[in-house]
Amino acid sequence: MSLLSSVISSLIPGMKPIGLKTYRQLLSETGRYAGRLEGYRPYRADHEPPERAVTERRAKILYHRSLAAEAERTAEIRSLLKQQGISIKATPASWDEVGHWIINHIEGSREPGSSRYAPYIRDRVGDPPPRQVDGESTTEIRPLWRSVAFDLSLLLGRHMIEALPKGRWIRDGEQPGRAGSVLATPHVMHEGQPDVHQPFATVSGFMRHALALRLRVVQEQGLRLGDGLRWVAEAAQTDFKLPTAEEGFIEELGELAEEFGSLPSDQDIAILLEQHGLKELPTLPPELSRLVAGPRR
Repeated sequence: MSLLSSVISSLIPGMKPIGLKTYRQLLSETGRYAGRLEGYRPYRADHEPPERAVTERRAKILYHRSLAAEAERTAEIRSLLKQQGISIKATPASWDEVGHWIINHIEGSREPGSSRYAPYIRDRVGDPPPRQVDGESTTEIRPLWRSVAFDLSLLLGRHMIEALPKGRWIRDGEQPGRAGSVLATPHVMHEGQPDVHQPFATVSGFMRHALALRLRVVQEQGLRLGDGLRWVAEAAQTDFKLPTAEEGFIEELGELAEEFGSLPSDQDIAILLEQHGLKELPTLPPELSRLVAGPRR
């Protein structure tokens, strides 16, 4: 994306970034595919996938549009799974069953250029090199399956929320220390815990590996799709104390000081304060206070 189009996109909330395919455009498939997913009505919204946001404003728009579609898309994916003989439940075992179905049915893209990495996943450590097997990409899933991934991500996130006493959706930029983030994929937060669960990353990562498994590019199955809910179940039983904004700031400042041997510049500290929602420097512990008069980066 050019700098100009990025600026224009950030100024006009309803405008989609230039050069990025929307879900509607992804359905214009030119390849010949075996699986039809009969009866499934794919997501046809005229916006790009949430992981493709390029500005903070765009990320906010895609986050809210994704959640606005939750009821419709989770009903649609439930219907598809039911046709496949799967009555999905909010249990790890049920999601493992969905994972087995994905491994047996997912297709690689046959679109032009799909044998190469997409820009946002290139150079992933441990991934096999991109190529084709019988015309299917080993790294890019079929465009129609991007809609399936979107639907499953929303449903997995909803099941995560239901499994947590105080679970809810959260945008990445709303987390402490993540102000200004352009990541638009909705996360699941458990009130009182420092970490978030990422259903979109869980589903997309599983699908890429499932495709490599089906095409025999890799041999090890790796994580099960139900592991996302297993992690949530463990988190629900753990009593975490969420750090305050001041504690979070001091912890991050201490990590930077330890790494570089000095405090960041005043400008960088001001940015760090803003990211943690603080208006002034809190009282620092002695080991950091001593660095205030020392060398600064």
